[in-house]
Parts: sequence; structure tokens; C-alpha cells
Amino acid sequence: MRLSTNEKDPGYHPLYVGAKVFVNGSEVSHVRTADEEQGLAYRAMHDEQGNIVIDRATEEFVEEVLRGEVRIEIEPEKRARIERDHRDGFRFAC
Repeated sequence: MRLSTNEKDPGYHPLYVGAKVFVNGSEVSHVRTADEEQGLAYRAMHDEQGNIVIDRATEEFVEEVLRGEVRIEIEPEKRARIERDHRDGFRFAC
């Protein structure tokens, strides 16, 4: 499964809210996109103090890619709905 908060990503789904993402067994925060099949999680980069790193030129957060065994935990009803919507090719208006 692929889930994303990025409306331009093919994994975008509004039911992403409340999902937990784990990489190699550890929960990670501030994940924008997670892909279990590809083993990738894209999240906001953090500095040594745990603050999100912002690119001063673009005023956007700096994204880092985590690789490994990715697991998305989400309520079973939501997972089934998301998987069905993605399988059926449903795209959400942005």
C-alpha cells in the first residue's frame, strides 16, 4: 500500500489521517508519503534538537527518504476503503 498527504501523489487519500508509519520496526513521525511495496517513507527532516528543518530559500520543509521495511498501521476499515479506492482508480479532486 502507498499512502500520501501530497495531493499530487498517486497514493494520496484523505483517510491517511491517523495512520502510523513504521520503518524497520520503529515508528517515524512527520511522514508525507509511505510505500510498503517500495520500502520507502518520505518525511520532514529533523535537526539535532528534533525540530523540522526548513529550506530558507523555498520556506518548505526539507524532505528525507527512509528506506527499509515500511509498515503502515491504519484502522482495518480505512485500509480496506483506501485499497479499494486505489484499485478502482478513484482520484480525489484537489
